[in-house]
Amino acid sequence: MKVYYFGCFDDVGHHLHDSDGCTISDRNATPWSWPEVDGSLAPEGEQFQSLALLHKKEGWTAIAFWDRTLDTRGNSNSAFFAEGDFTFEEMLELAKKYFPAQVKRIGTIRLKEPKC
Repeated sequence: MKVYYFGCFDDVGHHLHDSDGCTISDRNATPWSWPEVDGSLAPEGEQFQSLALLHKKEGWTAIAFWDRTLDTRGNSNSAFFAEGDFTFEEMLELAKKYFPAQVKRIGTIRLKEPKC
């Protein structure tokens, strides 16, 4: 199973990583374009820490959120990507399994609820 993390792995610098912490240099590793991966998938509007959106595309699932835990600059964000069709809760479980240190650092990731 392919599961990736985008963001600051253990230091400042936003990159796509595998669960071993290796940087994935292939910008086509997920079906999202590079500009989408870096910030465009996180919720629009106010950038609340750990507020996430769920995305699905071409057999992949992503949760993307604002993350200021290592990089405090505006627009700092992180995301988890997994090959397959998953719910938000399943994506959180995959993130905890493959990237436990990052999830612990980030804290509670919560889904942005749609407005009525």
